[in-house]
Amino acid sequence: MSIHPSRSAAAESSLVLCRVRQAESKPSLWNAAMTQKPSPQKEAARFRRGVEEFNAGKFFEAHESWEVLWLAAAEPDKTFLQGITQVSAAFHHYTRKNHRGAQSLLKRGLRKLEQFPAGYQGVNLEKLRGELRGWLRAIAKGRDVPAAQQPHIEWE
Repeated sequence: MSIHPSRSAAAESSLVLCRVRQAESKPSLWNAAMTQKPSPQKEAARFRRGVEEFNAGKFFEAHESWEVLWLAAAEPDKTFLQGITQVSAAFHHYTRKNHRGAQSLLKRGLRKLEQFPAGYQGVNLEKLRGELRGWLRAIAKGRDVPAAQQPHIEWE
């Protein structure tokens, strides 16, 4: 029986194998995140790079930049970073025409980001959350949103 109702068992096992291979291909990312806490300057630089990548529409790259921080973070930053990483992954899915995956990740990421005040860690979350809610409504209605209307992260 498939874990995901719309996938065959073969497709599901292929997806699991693909994810295992991806994880194995990034051992240095995992090891670095689990064994070393980056300096505050490196964390800020990596976060800034993720913001720049996100704002340039490079959602996969932003996800990768933030994932290292998320894996090494302690709460409450861990939840914040997981939320913003999920949002970035959602837009990566959207650009690949996987609207269902985008909607699911966007909901989960937004739910995490809603736990934080409007200006958490210098990010204008109030504005970002408003933009994300608009995207969720558009995706739910099956509307394509032009790339020019992609959300923008304001960060001090």
